[in-house]
Amino acid sequence: MTREQITALEGRKLDAAVAEHVMGYRRRIVPKDVDGKHGGTEVLVPASVDHDSFCYPPKGPIPFTFFVPHYSTDIAAAWEVVQHLATPDEALTMTYGKGDWVVAVGSAEVVASSKSAPEAICRASLLAALKRAAEKNGGGEA
Repeated sequence: MTREQITALEGRKLDAAVAEHVMGYRRRIVPKDVDGKHGGTEVLVPASVDHDSFCYPPKGPIPFTFFVPHYSTDIAAAWEVVQHLATPDEALTMTYGKGDWVVAVGSAEVVASSKSAPEAICRASLLAALKRAAEKNGGGEA
């Protein structure tokens, strides 16, 4: 994922990216239910969920983001991302001014802004994940 791709993400696609790249969700295939009509669809689920403990979603198509919180629009869900990022060794700052929220992740030296606090949190967390992955793989900028 690139900085440009992160900037272009919106809505549930942004939520899915945060779930997978920041919060540790994994891609899983929903098993087929008893009548064999549903399931077999890829979803993102928390890492703690395994195939044996899946609960079946409502009948019908299963969206890829079925289990993913609304990180980019719900401040309570976005705060889970903040708590995940915030450690004694990590400086994370949020400011508001002139109609924009600005979120900075200190050790990764990334900044993201948005009219919405949850969206700014999501973008900053993804940029930090991108930068850390690039550093781990031998360099690059976020």
